[in-house]
Amino acid sequence: MKKMLRMSVLSVLVLSALAFSAFGAMAMASASGTETPVVSATVTPSLKQEVIGTVTAINATSITLNGTVYSLSATTQIQGAVKAGDTVKLEIVTNPDGSVTVYEVA
Repeated sequence: MKKMLRMSVLSVLVLSALAFSAFGAMAMASASGTETPVVSATVTPSLKQEVIGTVTAINATSITLNGTVYSLSATTQIQGAVKAGDTVKLEIVTNPDGSVTVYEVA
């Protein structure tokens, strides 16, 4: 009986830890009733996606692919000299706040 109770408690703790790490933690603001997100995200390969399409515009901070604008950062790896009209593959991940991070343009 005690062993079963320990296993149940351990299962709840493990599931709670996974939930908090997967979704981040939300901190409640004081009396104003607003929420302030505390973002702590780790990118895992299963969250990455690929988007393939034709580049309609590109500059130092963004790339437009199939009519959708994606933000580029200093850490985005761009393979070759990409220009409008090229067909490329983007490796992206959707962040908890809904924004998208582009990791690679190939």
